[in-house]
Amino acid sequence: MITASYLFAKEKYNLGNENCFYCGINCNEKYTKEEYVKKTFTNRDIVKYPGSDFVCGCCIESMNEYYGTKQIDGTVKQGRGGSPRIYSWILTENKKIAMTKRHMRVLRRICLNPPSPPFSIVLSESGHKQLIFRTPVNYNKDIYSILLEEKEILVDRKKLKQYLDKAIIVSAAIGKIALKTPDYFNNYKNVIEKYGTETPLIEWIKIYSSQLGELAAWLCPGKDDSNAIIISKGIQTEACGIERPIKELAGNGTKSNKTGIDQALRNFT
Repeated sequence: MITASYLFAKEKYNLGNENCFYCGINCNEKYTKEEYVKKTFTNRDIVKYPGSDFVCGCCIESMNEYYGTKQIDGTVKQGRGGSPRIYSWILTENKKIAMTKRHMRVLRRICLNPPSPPFSIVLSESGHKQLIFRTPVNYNKDIYSILLEEKEILVDRKKLKQYLDKAIIVSAAIGKIALKTPDYFNNYKNVIEKYGTETPLIEWIKIYSSQLGELAAWLCPGKDDSNAIIISKGIQTEACGIERPIKELAGNGTKSNKTGIDQALRNFT
């Protein structure tokens, strides 16, 4: 059995006849629960083997509070600032990429076109939770699971693309934050002013509270970058009942060190 913890730190794997308390992978007796599970830990409902007395080296490494993390843009954080729990991760058998919300453009691309299996995708919202050990491992690029903070979301890749396109169209009018609470007068007003119809907002309201809608809202860019994406990538606004073209262009969606990030992404995939 492969776990996300194993993908994160397979060099720390300690083969044996026991099972890891956290992720459930086979392990030996080197690391004990008494030493590596805090007395105050109460979330036994989220671990794979709550009755086990042992922890694998992979999980220990994924929970290391003084880890040194190199992000996709080359930024390196040491000490508590490099703790794996702070970051979103894309994990495969050969690579692991750490990202923050500054790298949302890359996270969108990977979520829509994940790497070759096996892989795990963990999206950290708060940076306070240990997420890697509970992230599922995927063996299919079209139907797969993502852990968004503590919520496991089953993704149909084609459907996510449709949901994200709808979110981007609406975000271009009302902004990213408002995607989570769309059913308000000002949102209708802003969408109608921009597109001449309220249809895009109505369609978003139908799906925003679903798990896939929640993921699309999380991945969606802000207002300016959404406008730029609509223009540059030609999202089919007609599918949302928009009759007139979007002419204004606000922002270009670029980030610092974009070239370096793209190269790292090409090396990863």
